[in-house]
Amino acid sequence: MIKRDHPELSISQQCKLVQLSRSAFYYTPVGIGSDTLAMMKEPSRDIRFANALSGNN
Repeated sequence: MIKRDHPELSISQQCKLVQLSRSAFYYTPVGIGSDTLAMMKEPSRDIRFANALSGNN
Protein backbone atom coordinates (compact mmCIF):
# COMPACT_ATOMS: atom_id res chain seq x y z
CA MET A 1 0.00 0.00 0.00
CA ILE A 2 1.28 3.45 -0.86
CA LYS A 3 1.41 5.93 2.00
CA ARG A 4 1.19 9.61 1.17
CA ASP A 5 3.08 10.57 4.31
CA HIS A 6 5.85 7.97 4.20
CA PRO A 7 8.86 9.43 6.06
CA GLU A 8 11.51 8.25 3.57
CA LEU A 9 9.92 7.31 0.23
CA SER A 10 8.15 9.73 -2.06
CA ILE A 11 4.93 8.70 -3.76
CA SER A 12 6.86 8.37 -7.02
CA GLN A 13 9.38 5.99 -5.44
CA GLN A 14 6.64 3.90 -3.84
CA CYS A 15 4.79 3.64 -7.14
CA LYS A 16 7.95 2.42 -8.86
CA LEU A 17 8.45 -0.24 -6.18
CA VAL A 18 4.97 -1.68 -6.72
CA GLN A 19 5.07 -1.09 -10.51
CA LEU A 20 2.12 1.30 -10.46
CA SER A 21 1.99 4.43 -12.58
CA ARG A 22 1.55 7.63 -10.62
CA SER A 23 -1.52 8.47 -12.70
CA ALA A 24 -3.13 5.18 -11.63
CA PHE A 25 -2.39 6.08 -8.00
CA TYR A 26 -4.09 9.47 -8.33
CA TYR A 27 -6.99 8.25 -10.52
CA THR A 28 -10.47 8.73 -9.07
CA PRO A 29 -13.23 6.84 -10.91
CA VAL A 30 -16.20 8.84 -12.09
CA GLY A 31 -19.67 7.38 -11.67
CA ILE A 32 -22.12 6.93 -14.52
CA GLY A 33 -25.16 9.19 -14.46
CA SER A 34 -28.70 7.82 -14.38
CA ASP A 35 -29.41 9.22 -17.87
CA THR A 36 -26.43 7.36 -19.31
CA LEU A 37 -27.44 4.13 -17.58
CA ALA A 38 -30.97 4.41 -18.93
CA MET A 39 -29.63 4.95 -22.44
CA MET A 40 -27.31 1.95 -22.12
CA LYS A 41 -30.20 -0.30 -21.07
CA GLU A 42 -32.31 0.65 -24.10
CA PRO A 43 -31.84 -1.52 -27.16
CA SER A 44 -30.20 0.56 -29.82
CA ARG A 45 -32.38 1.39 -32.81
CA ASP A 46 -29.30 1.42 -35.04
CA ILE A 47 -28.38 -2.14 -34.08
CA ARG A 48 -31.94 -3.37 -34.62
CA PHE A 49 -32.00 -1.65 -38.02
CA ALA A 50 -28.64 -3.15 -39.04
CA ASN A 51 -29.79 -6.61 -37.93
CA ALA A 52 -33.01 -6.27 -39.94
CA LEU A 53 -31.04 -5.34 -43.05
CA SER A 54 -28.65 -8.26 -42.67
CA GLY A 55 -31.38 -10.75 -41.81
CA ASN A 56 -30.11 -11.33 -38.24
CA ASN A 57 -33.10 -11.01 -35.93
